[in-house]
Amino acid sequence: MSYVHVSRRGPALWARLDRPERANALGPEIVAGLTRWLADGAADPAVRALVVTGTGRAFCPGADVRASAALRDADSRLAFLESGRDLMAAIEESPLPVIAAVNGAAFAGGLELVLACDLVIASQHAVFGDLHLPHGRIPAWGGSARLVRAVGAARATRMLLLGERFSAAEVTEFGLVSRTVPADLLVETVDETARTLAGYDRTAVAEMTALIRSVRRQAPQEALRTEWAHFQRHFTGHGDPGAVTIRR
Repeated sequence: MSYVHVSRRGPALWARLDRPERANALGPEIVAGLTRWLADGAADPAVRALVVTGTGRAFCPGADVRASAALRDADSRLAFLESGRDLMAAIEESPLPVIAAVNGAAFAGGLELVLACDLVIASQHAVFGDLHLPHGRIPAWGGSARLVRAVGAARATRMLLLGERFSAAEVTEFGLVSRTVPADLLVETVDETARTLAGYDRTAVAEMTALIRSVRRQAPQEALRTEWAHFQRHFTGHGDPGAVTIRR
């Protein structure tokens, strides 16, 4: 069963995480599905933007703790987490601009997915937080480096160290979210954004996207390597990376 539904909407190729009973948590199937979505979009000259969104009340709460626990050993769990890290890097390397259409809660790995995207358009009901530390874990998918880059060290520390959650309006003010809209206008606004991008020269859009990404990540590349080193040490000591889940 596929937990990623891919569809065309105008010039954009949408990937909708569709496992609402697990709040769209990122298991191996979803990571693989998103990886295919990136490749399919890049291979189709008619696609001018990529969009990722969620089904139901949540965008994504992070890695799927049950799927991770079901893997046979620590090496397998580490390999799964590394595949998620590779996915975030692939999003940042996509030749197309990637838009996160955040329909609900984005925590931990879900927040890391948001941070890897170029543009973030959020429903006014969306909530953002890291939530690794309250569950005894630390980021592995670029959360620390990209969050500090997006909102600054002081606000990132509140999210990473204290586990604070923030509304879409708050993180828009922080600079993490590009735009906040009413929930019933989310898809329409993202469609409009994709059409705007499609109206520009394709090569110029690719070059501008690559330029922005390059400037944004020049310093944090070392931070990404540092995060992974700390995560591996933490993983080795505990043997169970797990994931966070939305607290009901």
